[in-house]
Amino acid sequence: MNHLTLYFLLTIALACVVCENLGSSHNLNLENFDNYLNRYEKDYSDMEKKLRANIFETNLRRIKKHNSNPDASYKMGINHFTDLTSEEIAAYNMGNQKIQNKPNTQLKILSAGGCDGEVKEQGQCGSAALYTLTDTLASCVCHNDNEFVDLSVQELIDCASKYGCNGAYPVDLFKYTKENGLCSASSYKYTGQQNQCKNKTCDKVAKISGYEMIPAGDETTMLNMLKQHGSIFALFDATVSFEMYSSGVYSDASCSKTKLDHTLQVTGYGSKGSVDYWICKNTWGTDWGMSGYVWIKRGNNECGIAQESYYFTGCAK
Repeated sequence: MNHLTLYFLLTIALACVVCENLGSSHNLNLENFDNYLNRYEKDYSDMEKKLRANIFETNLRRIKKHNSNPDASYKMGINHFTDLTSEEIAAYNMGNQKIQNKPNTQLKILSAGGCDGEVKEQGQCGSAALYTLTDTLASCVCHNDNEFVDLSVQELIDCASKYGCNGAYPVDLFKYTKENGLCSASSYKYTGQQNQCKNKTCDKVAKISGYEMIPAGDETTMLNMLKQHGSIFALFDATVSFEMYSSGVYSDASCSKTKLDHTLQVTGYGSKGSVDYWICKNTWGTDWGMSGYVWIKRGNNECGIAQESYYFTGCAK
């Protein structure tokens, strides 16, 4: 993104913030914002800093308002997205492409937790699907062989996605991985930008032998497939409230069940009192959510979590 485009987008964002604050005596707490910048090692020019501070304060008010509701089932909090607009955060998902789909108990499916792998931080690579696929396939192999091998996101960027880091359709990724397999992350190293495909010069360590889409909205089948296969690849509508999620069982009536722009790896399930939930692994780093994880309300296809979800019928090294 060039400086002129960035300035234009931020100017619009600031205008929206100013409109929201008309008639208010609210003052920016720049000291608090400076602490935020230090915490997340961010550095802006003086002009952009003022714009970012306004966005930060708007998001902070949204967080405080939500958390003051005693009936809310989850909490929101400050994270590395708090000084970004929703449009910017959308670039972390699937290239900002909305896809229309054709007592407290916690039950982790994957044995000993060793098949989850580390939570990834996709950074400026705007396609969560790439990361969710590598983690879901690695978990599938580990579920069968009790060995977790980190798989190459860069291979998918270079060889499987026509959009590189700017978005990817899951089925395209599945087809590529079924036909070609995936190399280890150590043999096909990450660069964060699309390069010439070099999938003939790395060590293939995992492959999908088949995949199936779960019937749309069928969470009973989704649960059964999770129990059988250990991991589910699911599309999801990541709303503004989801971006600032901190803890608890996530539920938002404003999100869509069919316009999906993000992906999550479903790794388990549980219940909190009378509320059932899915345990999902995100790709936004450990500073987000519960060390990178989120509990999604289970039973009503929350934000489309079961609208377009897949399991691998077979996987192997």
